[in-house]
Amino acid sequence: AAAGPAAAGLALSALAVHALLLAAVTRYAPWTSAEALVASNACVGGPATAAAFAATRWPELVAPAVIWGTVGYAAGTGLGLRLFSFVM
Repeated sequence: AAAGPAAAGLALSALAVHALLLAAVTRYAPWTSAEALVASNACVGGPATAAAFAATRWPELVAPAVIWGTVGYAAGTGLGLRLFSFVM
């Protein structure tokens, strides 16, 4: 129970850094803000939430949201397993 506030603080910190980097990079990047928002959603929420989000305003971004969200799951799983074996 004592770890709850610390875990919430870590999650909020990670999302804040993500949002700041997204805003900074999008300003100078060759992609649109719509593409950046859908990609961000794919990173944080995965392919299902990114596809639903994209379908509401940018239907042409649904397929990239699903593809890159799935690639993110695959990469994150591999990196998480490697990190776990390194830490443990």
